[in-house]
Amino acid sequence: MLRTTSLNSSVGKFVDLADRSRPESVQVVEIEPAWQIPYELTGHECLLAIVSCLADKWRGVFDSNNDRHVGQRNLTIASGHTPITSLLHLLGQRIPRGGALEVLHGGDAVVPLLRGLGGRHRDVDPIVAPIMDQIAHGVTIGDSLHLLTAVHRGSDIVVAPTEAMVQAVPTIDPLAVARYLDAGNRQLMRNVAMTGSGDTAHEVLATSLQRMLDIGNLEAGSIAAALGGGADAAHLLRFVASDAEGRFIGGYSVVVSR
Repeated sequence: MLRTTSLNSSVGKFVDLADRSRPESVQVVEIEPAWQIPYELTGHECLLAIVSCLADKWRGVFDSNNDRHVGQRNLTIASGHTPITSLLHLLGQRIPRGGALEVLHGGDAVVPLLRGLGGRHRDVDPIVAPIMDQIAHGVTIGDSLHLLTAVHRGSDIVVAPTEAMVQAVPTIDPLAVARYLDAGNRQLMRNVAMTGSGDTAHEVLATSLQRMLDIGNLEAGSIAAALGGGADAAHLLRFVASDAEGRFIGGYSVVVSR
């Protein structure tokens, strides 16, 4: 049984899967109706997906952090003068001790993501993908751009723009910046990174993004304009968290536009 649920609805579907040792044990399952977000709503949206079977049941708790039967997608859509500073502070607080948070630009993936909401959204209408060659920041990795890496070490959080790291260490892999921040020399860290300490350490994530983009505030429109890619472009920012062993543990999506 596969079920999805949001604030407004819950739908499900039964599907037969092969034994997990066979390729047919993995399927893409479409559930109808689509994830519908009412036109008048803005801001944060959350989708949960629960997979369960008679021999391996979901325990009935919406706990995506501790129950492998539950998947969760968190999405915030912001435009114009909507600030995302508080959200960035919250994400900074959630970086696991010893772990990392990477910020990536999702590129063209913003279009199917928003269309998947089941209709148009008044904050981003029409949906326009950014022109990737015109994005002003980040380092290309496949179809996306790597923007920032934050690591949580002791009581400190250290954040480095990927572009600055690649300029300082041309051979570095953008996906390995977290490991390099662990072992990097202090002089290099002072030149390319920002460090937050103590009770306000989490705020350095927002400060670093603002400094990288060279903008006066962290309103959605200001971020979108600084990223470039076209005046009408919607930008998908993916925040990807990993634990101290480098294993993926969760993420958050933010769409900003002018």
